[in-house]
Amino acid sequence: MNPNLNSVLQRLALLRLAIASVWLIFLLYLQLNHFSGLGMAWILLGLYLPLLLISAWQGWQRPAQDWQLLLHLAVECQLLTGLLFFTGGVTNPFISYFLVLLVIAAYSLPPRFAWLIALIG
Repeated sequence: MNPNLNSVLQRLALLRLAIASVWLIFLLYLQLNHFSGLGMAWILLGLYLPLLLISAWQGWQRPAQDWQLLLHLAVECQLLTGLLFFTGGVTNPFISYFLVLLVIAAYSLPPRFAWLIALIG
């Protein structure tokens, strides 16, 4: 168990708050410009918010374990993949956020977990 994981989860919660805010602004912009097919993107944003709250709660309340951070990053990779699929694919500027998740995994997790995140993302 890495004692530094709580601070990683706290920073990840702040990063997720920034991403969710930009995501919201991006979806509102697309909605105002009559972009079709945003229903799933709004649902994915709705699924992203509980992840943000859970990571904030875990970061401040109890000691975190490696598998918890792995689970957070894996779910976030899947939500980001869904966002990218429904809002522009590889032309979406959020695609570079995958690298941030890989760096967090490589820095904070054991090598086998970091490789797993690389395979998922």
